[in-house]
Amino acid sequence: MKKIAFYLIPCFLYLLISSCATSEYSDFEKTESGLMYKFHTKGGDTAHANYGQVVRLKIAKRLGDSTLETSQMVNPDGLEQLLQKGAFNGAVEEGITMMAIGDSATFLISTDSINKYYPARDSTNNFKPNSYLAFDVKLMNIQTEEEVMWAREQSRKAFIQERKGKESTELSPYRC
Repeated sequence: MKKIAFYLIPCFLYLLISSCATSEYSDFEKTESGLMYKFHTKGGDTAHANYGQVVRLKIAKRLGDSTLETSQMVNPDGLEQLLQKGAFNGAVEEGITMMAIGDSATFLISTDSINKYYPARDSTNNFKPNSYLAFDVKLMNIQTEEEVMWAREQSRKAFIQERKGKESTELSPYRC
């Protein structure tokens, strides 16, 4: 009986310790800089976003099971932003450079890094340490700054032409 206990106790301890090691983030991969990520869908494109390009993203920021912010509230088509290097290693911008058009992924950012590099005005509003903010990102488009400026100029010219066409009709009630 003592021999069985001698073998069973270490096996039980091993199982107990190894079950504690699996976390809710065990299905995430990790970059050298410490960014944790998980891709959900991969688009058909192979060109990845680079710093200095303009990306259109649909993005949601979550803490636990609560959504804190979402681009859907501002623009259902996503937000355009100039992709620049993040304030710290392992920032969400690094994850975006791993993406191609059509990809969707979740990036986990340490609340310790957020508190350090983006502290709240009132320190009591900082995030609880030793946890993660989840950024759910879908990359909709990648363009150069020149392409974005050209498209905006074309939209501006089209708007001016449309307004010129309506001008006489809209002003006619005010003419003598």
